[in-house]
Amino acid sequence: MLSIVEKMNIVKVALYMRLLFLSDNAEIFGKGY
Repeated sequence: MLSIVEKMNIVKVALYMRLLFLSDNAEIFGKGY
């Protein structure tokens, strides 16, 4: 079982990676237009 702290760290990393992915896509689409 994961501890609460480990779960929180996984969630933080997942959200951070998602933000990076979305910002990268926004830049690509922005350059496309």
